[in-house]
Amino acid sequence: MTNKIQIKKEVYITRNSLDGNFIGKEKPILAANTKKRKMMELSKFTILDIYGVERIPLSGEYTAESLSETFIENWIPYYECHQCGRGDYCKYAKPHPANPDRSEDIQCGVAVDSLRNFVKATFGIL
Repeated sequence: MTNKIQIKKEVYITRNSLDGNFIGKEKPILAANTKKRKMMELSKFTILDIYGVERIPLSGEYTAESLSETFIENWIPYYECHQCGRGDYCKYAKPHPANPDRSEDIQCGVAVDSLRNFVKATFGIL
């Protein structure tokens, strides 16, 4: 398990109250775009395919984001939104460019968001 954290130095400029001169102080901080991410080794584990028939082996270390992307890729099928009962008002539905009565073939955005949020909420418990 490896964690890489990028450290930057930020300079704070303050005014000395005695003589009015500015003093620069360096303080190490974590970079805004990097977070300490938990990684989990899942090489010995498998997940079921979308139909529950075959087992798909997992390999390597996973973060919550990469694990949820693996689940989404293997478990959520592509679907035409106009065939769904919510296709008319769903925020994820994309109209087909050639036929306005149909929609594009996409993975269900509701299912994708639900799966991402579930993995994000439970990854620390695992």
